[in-house]
Amino acid sequence: MEDSSFFSNLGSLDWWIGVVVVGLIINVFSAYLKPALDSFLSKLSYKWASGSKRNADERKKWIKELQESEHEQVLCYLEFLNQKIWFIIYLVMTLVFFWMLNEFEATSKIELTIIYVIIGFGLLSALHSLYSGLTHYLVLQEARRTKI
Repeated sequence: MEDSSFFSNLGSLDWWIGVVVVGLIINVFSAYLKPALDSFLSKLSYKWASGSKRNADERKKWIKELQESEHEQVLCYLEFLNQKIWFIIYLVMTLVFFWMLNEFEATSKIELTIIYVIIGFGLLSALHSLYSGLTHYLVLQEARRTKI
């Protein structure tokens, strides 16, 4: 039914006038929005590139500090272990709240929402700890590899 009405509308003068009017409106708005959009995207690109360069410089500086000091290497490895432990703690906490979610299924929606928020926070915290720990470990490995 809808297909036949769509094709019948294609032959309608009202439909074609609507298409032309919408096309003109889009064309006018795009002419005014393009410079602002180009400016915004170029600033965003510049900030992204400068941030990436700054992060690369900080990483090189960090690797150089690790290569110069064995004490810093030990501290970096301890930070990796610390983040690994926090990752496990957050995962266990999240699993406990998953278990609670299954056990207390008949509770109110507010309590379920709180449990969902805690589960989300636990998973995000676990992923952050994993990312931080892996960053420390990979930088330490790179410092040891290039030292030789």
